[in-house]
Amino acid sequence: VLHEVISLTNETFDEAIQKPALVKFFAPWCGHCRELAPKYDNLSTEVTDVVIAEIDCSVFDSICDQQAIEGFPTLKFFFEGSNYNYQGNREVAEMKSWLQKMKLPMFEEKSDEELKAMANESNVVGYFVLYTNEPLSQFEETFKDFKGTVVIGAQKAEKTELVAFRESKKVVFGDDFTDREALDKFFAVNTLPTCPVVDARNFQALLMSGFPFVMLSANLSEHIEMQQEFKDLAAQNDKYVHALLDSTIFTRFIEMLKGTQEPTLFVIEASESQRAFSRLVTGSVTETYQQFMKEFDEGTLEPIEIQVEEPQEENGKRKMIKMINTAIFGGLTLAGVFAVWFACKCIRSGHKELNIEPLEAEVKEVAEEKKEEEEPKQEQEVEKNEEKKEQEQD
Repeated sequence: VLHEVISLTNETFDEAIQKPALVKFFAPWCGHCRELAPKYDNLSTEVTDVVIAEIDCSVFDSICDQQAIEGFPTLKFFFEGSNYNYQGNREVAEMKSWLQKMKLPMFEEKSDEELKAMANESNVVGYFVLYTNEPLSQFEETFKDFKGTVVIGAQKAEKTELVAFRESKKVVFGDDFTDREALDKFFAVNTLPTCPVVDARNFQALLMSGFPFVMLSANLSEHIEMQQEFKDLAAQNDKYVHALLDSTIFTRFIEMLKGTQEPTLFVIEASESQRAFSRLVTGSVTETYQQFMKEFDEGTLEPIEIQVEEPQEENGKRKMIKMINTAIFGGLTLAGVFAVWFACKCIRSGHKELNIEPLEAEVKEVAEEKKEEEEPKQEQEVEKNEEKKEQEQD
């Protein structure tokens, strides 16, 4: 039997998710959605025990609002009354493997060696162990929202406790399992490296960890001792997420934060306002860091006025939209990621002083321009996919 992606509507959505179902929430003008389409088609032919479906949010927006969809494409797996966001690579093998794991119990008894191998396979720096003598099924409900997002196993022990093993460091969860915010932060911080070098692939995870995000910006090929000193500070302080930023590569991003090529500390709040602050490193990075973070904790720092272009004129407006769409549909530069993230936050937070409007019609227009450029490639992918289906039918 040849399987295919099922298109859902307002009328068919609720019935479809009663079974194990992976649903793609998309918009036809979204470049990443079009890029995913042929892979998603292939996934539907390889997975037979899960409904592979999609719903067009530009048509059935009430369903997408109900599911709190904030970006496209979003992949959600509906299983046994719960739903889980897929956040991995959008390749057929990875999506298929994730679906298989999601149908298994949250906790299975695993040795440290098995968990280390699973962490390496998932390209994460750490894994988690639930030590307990209690029945594992009683923890399923408490931890279900973390299913598929962390590498975790169970081991027998008299005392029930949750432990993270991150870069050879053992971290014990010290709060109650009913404290959801504490669990969120514990899992978030212990799946990230202690002090990675920022790039476009890890920037969003660092930015949205739920902790203040502290960066040392410097020429990383020159300031070797300063980097090590900053890494030592990061290892001693788990109140913040830390990272190194190469000032010779991400010049546009540093300009947006009104920084220079000189060694500088930046911190971005984890609160709703998510303001940014900076401090030029003078003398020891330890002394600068300690004073800077003391003032940050006390709330006495002046925030940076982020340099986001105001679309007051038609040309400026178009330029802003093109910049955002380049980041979304084209090369995902660090400046592009931050520009989109910051602009969206401003819109949602009601920062009217920036004169940024959610210009949906014009965003779609720019997206259509991109679509015209990519259409020939898309047609070739469709033809290849159809040929493959015909071969499978034969």
